[in-house]
Amino acid sequence: MTLLAYNGNGSYSSASWYDEFNVSLGAALQPAATAPAERVYRRDFQNGIVLVNPRGNGTQTVTLGGTFHKSSARRIQPLIMARRSPRSP
Repeated sequence: MTLLAYNGNGSYSSASWYDEFNVSLGAALQPAATAPAERVYRRDFQNGIVLVNPRGNGTQTVTLGGTFHKSSARRIQPLIMARRSPRSP
């Protein structure tokens, strides 16, 4: 598999691969949000959650409502998200 990242200036580079990309989230438990809750988008799945901090939102601290583990088994609670950072705890 080849992944490329578009740089916005007409050029491409190799994309980063994160361990979270290998997680099988299962089916979504609700429809995708059209507006963020707590200023961060959240969607729950059978085997985890996905959070996205949209562009221009600044750094946000998110209360997860439970104890979650990154795919690296590191416990996270609460989660601090930098601007423009998708996360899958």
